[in-house]
Order: sequence, then C-alpha cells, then structure tokens
Amino acid sequence: NVTLVHHGLISSSPEIPTWTVSIHTLDIFRRLRQQVPSFGIQPFVKFLCDLHSIRFDNYLSQQFTSAFDVYLAIRRNLQKRVNESLNRTDPHWRLKHSCPCCLYEVKGEEPLTHKCVISIDGGNSCKRFANAGRASTAKFESDYIVARDEVDQFKMHVKKRQPNPKKKAKKTGEAGEEWVIKNIQADPTDAAIDVDNIVTRCVERWKANADDSKKVMFNCFDESGIFIAVCRHGFLFSAADMVASGELAKYGLAILARIEEQIPGIKLYGYDIGCAFQKTVMNSSLGPRFKSMMVVPSMHGYAHNRACQVKHHPNYTTGAGLEDLESCERFFSSSNGCARITRHATAFHRHQILDSHFRHWDSLKFSAVGRFIKNNYTQALSTIATLPSIIQQIESREPGWKEGDFEKWLAEEDEYLQGLRQEPEDEKLRMEYVEALDRLSKAREDFDEAAERLRKGEPDPEPPAASRTGKRVVRPTARSLASATETLSEVVESYEACLNLPRRWLPTDTEYKETKKKLGERKYRLALDHLERLVVQRLFELQKTHVQGYKMRTHIAKHLKSRSETIRNALKKYNIAAKQVQPRRPTLDFQTVLKYSFLAEFDLLRDARQNISTKPWADPVNRVIADSYFKVRRAEEEILRLNVEMRRLRVWMRDDEKSYEDAIKNLAESQPFLSAELNDLLRRLKMSHRIVSDSLDQVERIPGYTGSWWYGEAHTAEACEPITTVVTPPIPSNPISDSSPTVVPSSTPEDATMSEGIASEEIERMEEEVEEEERMEQLVRCISNLAVD
Repeated sequence: NVTLVHHGLISSSPEIPTWTVSIHTLDIFRRLRQQVPSFGIQPFVKFLCDLHSIRFDNYLSQQFTSAFDVYLAIRRNLQKRVNESLNRTDPHWRLKHSCPCCLYEVKGEEPLTHKCVISIDGGNSCKRFANAGRASTAKFESDYIVARDEVDQFKMHVKKRQPNPKKKAKKTGEAGEEWVIKNIQADPTDAAIDVDNIVTRCVERWKANADDSKKVMFNCFDESGIFIAVCRHGFLFSAADMVASGELAKYGLAILARIEEQIPGIKLYGYDIGCAFQKTVMNSSLGPRFKSMMVVPSMHGYAHNRACQVKHHPNYTTGAGLEDLESCERFFSSSNGCARITRHATAFHRHQILDSHFRHWDSLKFSAVGRFIKNNYTQALSTIATLPSIIQQIESREPGWKEGDFEKWLAEEDEYLQGLRQEPEDEKLRMEYVEALDRLSKAREDFDEAAERLRKGEPDPEPPAASRTGKRVVRPTARSLASATETLSEVVESYEACLNLPRRWLPTDTEYKETKKKLGERKYRLALDHLERLVVQRLFELQKTHVQGYKMRTHIAKHLKSRSETIRNALKKYNIAAKQVQPRRPTLDFQTVLKYSFLAEFDLLRDARQNISTKPWADPVNRVIADSYFKVRRAEEEILRLNVEMRRLRVWMRDDEKSYEDAIKNLAESQPFLSAELNDLLRRLKMSHRIVSDSLDQVERIPGYTGSWWYGEAHTAEACEPITTVVTPPIPSNPISDSSPTVVPSSTPEDATMSEGIASEEIERMEEEVEEEERMEQLVRCISNLAVD
C-alpha cells in the first residue's frame, strides 16, 4: 500500500490490494461533495463506470467507499501533524478561534456590550435510521460535535412540567407529527391558549417549548437531527446530535455549557424560544456561572407577544446591533443537503459527512466575512442617515418630545403589559356563578313556557327555517326541561357553597352587576383570542406559499379562501363582544384585520380595564417611528462592533500567516515534506486573506468610515502560536484617494515617519516571500520526481 500511495493510488484492502483508486479521483469526489452535499458515492461510481465503459456493480461502490475512508483518514492525520507544527494541539483550539471577528481580541480596542453574538437552534433534517450500519462500531471523533455522554449530563436538569387539566393532551409520535418541535411551517396555535391569562403567553406558540416528554420521535430513527450554535458571521461553534427525540432542553444546555467554559465573557444568544429558555438555563447547573443574555431572533420575534418583544427582541436590546440572529436558518439551508446521504449511513459515516461539511462551511464563511462587514457597514450608515427625518416626524406629532422619550415609552409599555395578570380564582368562580344563574333563569323560563302550553293544550311552535332541510330537530319536552332546571339548581347551590354566599344573588344586586361587567370583558378577550389565532394561521399559511411547490400552494390557496369566511364569522362575534364591554372597545373590519402583520397589534386590544388610547406609545404611527428610532440606535452599535471586528480580522490574518511562515522555516530541514504541505496551505490561505483584505479596503474607502487604520497586537500572546514576535502593521493595499470625503484621523510627523518605515519593511518582506515561494516550489518538484522514480 505504501508503494501504491507513492504512485498516487489508494487500495480498499489493507493487506492484499486487488482494487485501487487514484488519489486525484478521490480528491475530485471530495471537492464535488463539498460543493453539492447531497452528492453520493453511488452516482459518482456510476459516472466513472460510464466514463470507462465498465458495467456497474454494487461492490464497486463498496470498494470506493473503503478507499475514500482511507483517503480521508490520511488527510485527517496530515491535518493533525500540521496542527502540531503550529502548536494548535488543544482539543478546543478550533472552538476558541472559530471566528476571528468575535474572539481574536486586540489590545486597546473599544469595549463591546457583548463579546460575541451567537444563534442556537435545532434542525431535524439530518436524520439516520436506527437499523443503518448496526454492524459497524467505529466512532468518528470531531471537535465540532459534542459527545452524547456530555449532552446527557444535562438530562435531569429540566423538571417535568405538571400537566394542565384544562388542556387536552395531544397524541405524539403519530404519522403527520414526527415530534413536537417548532419550525416556521408549524401552526403556532396548535397548543391550546390559556384563556385565564390576559396576555397570551408567547411560549405556547412554539412547539419547542413543549414538555420534553412530548418531544418524541419515530422509533425508526436514531439520530433525529442536529442542534447547533453559529456566530453572527456564520461560523459554526459547536453541534450536538438530537438522539431519538425532538428539540430537548439538554441539547441547548450542553452547547451553552461548552461555549461558556471555553469562551469566557458576556455573550448575546438568540434562540426561537430564548425568552423561556433563559429561565431553563438559570434553573440548571449552568445558571450560577451564566452571565450572558438570551433574546429571540428578529423574524421569529414578531410571532411572540408584545410583552416578550419589549424585553427580548433584538431591536430593543442594547448591544445587538443590526444582527437578526437568524444565522442557524441559513446554516440549515445548506446542511439540509446532507440529509439524503445520512439517512442510511452508519454513525461513523454520518459524522464524517457532517464534519466535512462543517469545515467547508467555515472556509466559505471566512472568504465571505469581508463582504459581510462591507454590507453591514453600508446598511448601518444608511440607517443612521434617517435619524434627522425620524426626529422631525416625531416632533411634528409630539411637540413636547425630547431625547430619551422613546426609551421611557418602551418602559411604560413594558410596565403596562406586565400589569396584566391572571384572573384570581375567586373572581373566576364569581363569573362562573353568574353564568350558572343566567342559565338557570333561562331554563326556568323555558320550563314555565312549555308547562303553560301543555296546560292549555296548545301545539308546539313551528320549527325554525334552518330545520326544514331534512335534518332531525329534537325539541325539549317539559320533562327534560324540568330535569335540566333541577340540575342547574344543584350547580348554582354548589357555587354558592364555594363562595360562602348568605343568599342567592339577584339581577339588581351590586355584586351581580359588577361580575356581569367582568364577564362581558372575559367574553371579549375570548373572542379576541379566537380571532387572533385565525389571523396567525393565515399569516403562516401565506408565508408557506412562497416556499412550497405548486400543488401545495394551490391547496393552501383553497384553504385560505375558507379560512377567510371563518375569520369573518369570528370578527362578527368580536365586534358584538366589543360593543357590550365597558368601556367599549374599538370594532374592526375585515380589511383592517387582514393588515395586522404582527401579533403585537392584538396585545394592545386585550385589556378592557384601562384606557390606553391617550398614551403616545399606543398610537400606531408613533410606534412605527419609535421602531425606526431604535433601529438607528442599533445601527450605531453595529458601526462600533464592525470597527472592532475589522481590526481583529486584520490582526488575525497577519498573525496567522506569520505562524505558518515560522513553522515552515522550522521544518524546512528536519521535515521537508511537512514543510512543503504547510507552504501549500499558506498559499491557499493568502488567497483567501487577499479576498477578505480587498473587501476591508473597500470599507475603509466608504464615506463615513470611523474605524482605525492601525492594526495593533493580539490581546493574548498564545492566540496564534508559534508567533514569538509581532510584525509591524502594514499600510492597507488600497490607500484612500484625496478626493474621498472620508474623515481621516489626525496624524503627527512622527506618524508619517513611522508610515514610511512600515512601507519599506513591507516591501522587503514581500520580496522575501516571493523568493521563499520560488525555493519551495523547486523543492516540491524535486520531491515529486523522486516519488515517481
């Protein structure tokens, strides 16, 4: 086999090779799979057979798989030796340096509110059948994936919830509902809403917040997906397998525990149910050392109620910048391609496929990080430019407005929403008692009327027109009405015993009138809840029409037509209840309801005890202006973070190249082959760095750029070992033109002299690099000739 490798071939057999594949062919397949994750081995082998006019057989795919595993093992071993030469042997080195912009701190940089911004979420695409590859016991070690044992440490950290007797339990694990897990296509109103809570709890709209006992999985699957943590630039920090279950809390806790342990500092996490998961984290063993903050992503945040948005939406969170915290959704749009080849793979091959995809994803994200910074910088400057018009609009509407009023309005709204509490049990009993009294009064009237007709011998009245359709109409008899009256009397007496009432209430009593008023308010809230659920379903179905196929879109369109009639009926009931409540609530028309894009617009209609129509923060136009104002504040934070990230990225690229150059010099004589490999990696690294540097240079030429042009030094000396000296920072490759209106920081004569020295040193350094590259290319050619001989 060693001889075959020297000739560029790899065998599928360790001892007696009878079938080989060229390393070039294996490398082509590896690169093809990186670009198309769903590309499997069998179609590639069929392509080779067709190319060489050979009949395809399944054993050829098996032989190719074995050879490909050997090839990847060689590459992993080579990467291990490269890491050792670079002094990157820490098992968590990759995690600690996953994102240079987030983690590579520089001395003297501006302090940030949050060290880094991270999104966490679970995806259910990369499943694997439990009966696939059971004979294989091989395990794949990846520094991306958290081991199952580490995840199971948090298995008992979440207490099982007590079931609510008022809610009907749903069956799980049936066809059509693989597990109870949230996703954008799920109906957020599947979970019954607690009508006793005046403000609908947003967590009930997300199936991920269901009890862990309900997050079951089909028995045919072992791994049911992956739970990931991704930074705002798209770099993958860590991942964990979801095993035979839905999105359990232990996966998120294990991911957070690893990140918090290896990356100290205050961080900002985004999770679809971050408002509820923060409490889960604080109640676990991770709570005492968890100082970070959790919010809900921007897109998912508008499906939470207003009380949650005020506290957990990124637009109102200091330090969030313009980040939407939806990086996980973008990652899953790429990793979903691996699902086709992981379903029937062994556990070893599934992890091998995912690890390869993770590394390729990170390499793509690094090449695009410069473009990310450029686009965000441009967007932030455009947003900040709208501040004068925002101030002009609010001053024309609120003459007494002053700086800081928007923050006060938000605090007042939060205080108002937090004041809406669950109805007291005694108050609920009183309302149910009044309802029972009304039903008893109506039953007695019906019984007296039926008894009077029976005494006079009069016939029963004609049935209503709706009953002449052929359907059977059951008319209550005097006997059944007497039985119903007796039953209702017992119910009323039981309520009177619970409330310890000395006598039965009469319609003229003050207690009866006050409770009757509260009962009307309760009916109003129930009608509003029902209308809201229907509108939410319509919004989510409209969203699905943009991502589904033609047949599904047609089906959804027909369903929306019938849903519109249901909304009209619910709207009629709401308007009736709104007119009966005191003070009267605003009525709605069909077109107004269909324009409600966010659930927060329903929350302001929910309380009938206070009149908030005079509050400035309740005015719809003022709310839009306030949101624009907060977005400008987040844009200012974005500029500050981008300036820091650009500096970190420049220093990282300089130090990373220096670490490779030092390793190449140290190994040139003792290990020339490894030195040649490092030189090839450095060449590719410089190509990627050049792409990023070009984007950063374009940012520095943007009018309004406020960052620094001096790189500085890394905050920790061991960040990119084996660096022993700090290279003097070079001048950017594309200097600012004299015609550019960009504001240039003031400089001194000493700075000018320093710049000339830096430029001359940089030219000498570049010339040395060219000579070194030519020398190494000659060495590689000599090694290739020796291998062929």
